[in-house]
Amino acid sequence: MPLAELSTEPSMVIHRASNRKISYGEVASFATLPEKMPQIPAAQLKDPKNFA
Repeated sequence: MPLAELSTEPSMVIHRASNRKISYGEVASFATLPEKMPQIPAAQLKDPKNFA
């Protein structure tokens, strides 16, 4: 499924179209790290005052 179809809630990744959910822990059990981590510009980071 395309990444654009996924959203997150605390501790979960959700595909709303199918109502499927998976925990971050389940994802971590099979995920692999890329050779090079993506660079994220500071302007795209969430402002700490907006942390919930």
